[in-house]
Amino acid sequence: SSMIQTKQKHRITSKEAISFALFVLLRRKNFSDITIGDIVERANVSRMTFYRYFKNKEDVFVYFTDERFEEFMNTLSCTKFSVNTFTHTLLRFVDKHKPSIELLIKCGCENLLLKQFDNYIAYIFRSAISKNSIYINNKYI
Repeated sequence: SSMIQTKQKHRITSKEAISFALFVLLRRKNFSDITIGDIVERANVSRMTFYRYFKNKEDVFVYFTDERFEEFMNTLSCTKFSVNTFTHTLLRFVDKHKPSIELLIKCGCENLLLKQFDNYIAYIFRSAISKNSIYINNKYI
């Protein structure tokens, strides 16, 4: 049991290290100029470890944004879903992560970022619609 927990902890640590390495490298290079070799060297993991978790560097980017999205969803789930609370929560979230977002845009990741954002927004609204829980002007729609 403790060996499984140790392996899980190691897996999370390796994935996080790879994700963090990509983000650190983005401070110095454009996304298109970063290689898998750069990422594994910076993360201090083997290529085999990289490919155990990710198909390519775009997958690392998706993992990084998914982690942020999970934080956003946790914040959003603490309130009754309405257009106002959604907008307010989104703007606070963007403000909190503004330096990271600006860095991703500067490094040529805006298309990947927008694609992920589109996926998240669609997910949020599909979830709200399926639960009949979109609240606008003091009534559910």
